[in-house]
Amino acid sequence: MDFYQIITLLFSFLGLMNGLFAAGLFRLKRFYLYGIAGALISCGAVQYYVWYALAYPEYGWAAHFGAYFACALMAADILLYQPDYVPVGEDQKQHVELCRNIVQRFNGIYGDVFKMPEPYIPKVGARVMSLSDPGAKMSKSDKDPNGSIYLMEKPEDILRKFKRAVTDSDTENCVRYDPTNKPGVANLMTIYSAVTGKSFDEIEQEFAGKGYGAFKPAVGEAVVETLRPIREEATRILGDKAYLESVYRAGAQKASYVAEKTLRKVYKKVGFVAR
Repeated sequence: MDFYQIITLLFSFLGLMNGLFAAGLFRLKRFYLYGIAGALISCGAVQYYVWYALAYPEYGWAAHFGAYFACALMAADILLYQPDYVPVGEDQKQHVELCRNIVQRFNGIYGDVFKMPEPYIPKVGARVMSLSDPGAKMSKSDKDPNGSIYLMEKPEDILRKFKRAVTDSDTENCVRYDPTNKPGVANLMTIYSAVTGKSFDEIEQEFAGKGYGAFKPAVGEAVVETLRPIREEATRILGDKAYLESVYRAGAQKASYVAEKTLRKVYKKVGFVAR
């Protein structure tokens, strides 16, 4: 990274901070806890972070800077509300491990303030891969629109995506769980298992002697039927603005109460003056 890029990065960051102040975002409680969480994150923890390892070859030291802020903000978002469990995908367990490290260090210095959060990882479906690239995680930021399924998507679009899902060229005994040699099929079986509750053995027996022409539409239809009540209820609720406003106001009030209670404990322990 040359001098011009460093200066650009610095002023971009200062511009972001100025925008946050102007928008009043620094009044949010997470930013108070963010500063404390950041003080408890070691350089070694940041370098251990997966995002850092992926970004460092391209961004150099700026990756360290970005990972540090990402770690601190993520930890503040979790710890502010004192959760017992944090639902994460299999590949996101590291986020919770970092939070646990911060809790251990803070409680070790100041006494028990934060709960020690545990990761909650589903036994099936904890890591769902792209339909168009089984080697990549399914993501809303995927540039290929055929790789991801969205909760509010039309049934016909969901079915089309599953019919086009990448599998392999096997023709006999093709529906079997083999993540190493058949990642596309294993991904579809994982999705099918998650929405139907069927085991991999049961799925293999169900489609024994059948090809992908029967398997892929069946997975798509199962997903459509699982998402149908969610989509219909979401559509109904989105049409009731008064109800939505009452829910988000009640939720904000409850969240603010929990956050304020946590911050008061933190302030008292570290010797900050109450706001």
